[in-house]
Amino acid sequence: AWLPLLAAVVMTTALGGARWGLPVCALGAVLPLLTLVRPGTMLTTDPGLQSSLAVYVVTALLACAVVASLRARIAAFAAGQALLEETLDQLADGVITTDRATRVVRLNRSAERLTGWREADARGKPIAQVLRFAERAPGVVGDAQHLPGAGAPATVTCTLVASDGSERTVVPLGST
Repeated sequence: AWLPLLAAVVMTTALGGARWGLPVCALGAVLPLLTLVRPGTMLTTDPGLQSSLAVYVVTALLACAVVASLRARIAAFAAGQALLEETLDQLADGVITTDRATRVVRLNRSAERLTGWREADARGKPIAQVLRFAERAPGVVGDAQHLPGAGAPATVTCTLVASDGSERTVVPLGST
C-alpha cells in the first residue's frame, strides 16, 4: 500500500526538488493515519501499521535525499560542461572533437573560422569532409584522420581549404 506513495515522493522530488518531495512525503504519511486511526485518538495502536508507517517515512525521506543529491550533481555537471565549452570557444587555436567513428562532435569558434563550417552544420559529418587539406606535409598521411600527434614538431604545416574554397596555412596537431 505504501509503494504508490513512495513512487509519488520520488517522482515529485525528481520533478520539483526536495521542496515539493518533502510535503508529498508528509502527506503520504498523514493520509493513511487519517483513514486508519480510530476517531478520538492521535495514533494507531496497531504495531504492524506503526512499523509500516515508519518504514515508509524513512524510505521516502531517503529517496527524497537521493533524488535531490542526483539533481544537484547533474546541475554541477552541466555547469562544468558549460564552462568547458566556453573555455574551448575562447581558445585562439581551432579545436575539433570527433567521436570514435571520426565524425565531428564539436568545433570551437576558431575552428569554425578556419574551416568555414558552422558547428551545427559540421556536427555528425566525417572529419575528412570538414577538415580538408590542399597539400600534405611530411607526416600527414592522406587526410584529417591521420594527423600528426600532439608530440609532433610544430614545424609541419599544411594548407587548409575552408568550405568557401579559401586557403590557410595551418599547423595540424591531432591526438588520440
